[in-house]
Amino acid sequence: MTDMEKHHRYSPSSLHRRSLCPASAGMEAMCPEEGGSAAAERGTAIHRALADWLGWCLADSRRPSFPDDADAQMTCEAIMEFAEGIVRGGVPPYELRAEMRLQLRDTFGEVLTEGTADLVWQDTEGLWHVADWKTGRTPVPEAASNWQASAYAAALAQQSRADRVCVHIVQPPLGLSTSREFGGEELAEVASAIMEVVAEGEATGAPCRPSPEACRFCRARLVCTAWRLAQDNALRVPAGLEVARMDDELLAAEYGRVQVAEAYASALREELERRCDARRGEVGGYVLRERAGAQVIGDAELAAEVAESMGLGRERVLSLASLSLTSLARACWEQARASDPKATLTRTRAQLTEALEGVGALERRAPTRTLAKSPAREG
Repeated sequence: MTDMEKHHRYSPSSLHRRSLCPASAGMEAMCPEEGGSAAAERGTAIHRALADWLGWCLADSRRPSFPDDADAQMTCEAIMEFAEGIVRGGVPPYELRAEMRLQLRDTFGEVLTEGTADLVWQDTEGLWHVADWKTGRTPVPEAASNWQASAYAAALAQQSRADRVCVHIVQPPLGLSTSREFGGEELAEVASAIMEVVAEGEATGAPCRPSPEACRFCRARLVCTAWRLAQDNALRVPAGLEVARMDDELLAAEYGRVQVAEAYASALREELERRCDARRGEVGGYVLRERAGAQVIGDAELAAEVAESMGLGRERVLSLASLSLTSLARACWEQARASDPKATLTRTRAQLTEALEGVGALERRAPTRTLAKSPAREG
């Protein structure tokens, strides 16, 4: 990893956490960055593929392709549609700048925050834009209240000497895309707020303020006394005691203790869900988030016939590990690409879904509801 690739101590993506816990910047500096999770690596692969495509001015030969990952493919296609919409709006593809390094400096020239914007462009009316792709399913604050987006806006305004910047947060897995235009006074307020975060974090004796939001992605949790003290001592393994070395009696006692806590948490969750459902709204900062049930293939024979009508041989259908809507759509897409390199998984899936619905081969699972923090409380 080069110096340019390393995260700045006050990177745009960390500013929200730094504002919540000023001491986290110094403490994380003592904890080396570890390898990312599988989800993070998947997100990195998507970002790189999109950056390559954008760098080649949206060349068909460089279109991202993830034939073994339907979600990644559809995420890419949604972002490509976003970029192609900019070009349709009159911006030449060679003027789209992908993976642009942005820095915000103070009056002395010191870098306050530094990060890499996924896409930067200037529209036909002269307004500067910056976009950030979110490839995961964890909800993020909208552009209007997003520290990262605000930091990119202030940095781009400073570097381009612009008095207005529009920021976009695009999160295809959740079907979300939000934007906000920042004017001159707002940009100055953002820069001032970032300066305050940096100043508090760099001050001697910067305070630790542990909280679920501040500590969630903090690398310093395991060495942070404040975080340890903030945990419920009744729900964690005593310091220095390894589970593998517990004797039988202690192991059984600890298991019983945690089971009691789990039963209590379950009772609390059920009551909170009941109240949210009864009031059809927020209860103490929590809401019931409902997701529509997924469509699944209910009649395999009809589904096979539909796939055959779309050019997919019966042997290919029978060779699929599981006859799901996703696997069938991917197979049909691969077949379509043989004759049409521009075929997209999104379009193929839509055509297949319409055909399957037409013959009654699809069923919809029951919707699910989960308890979640209200978006108004997450920001």
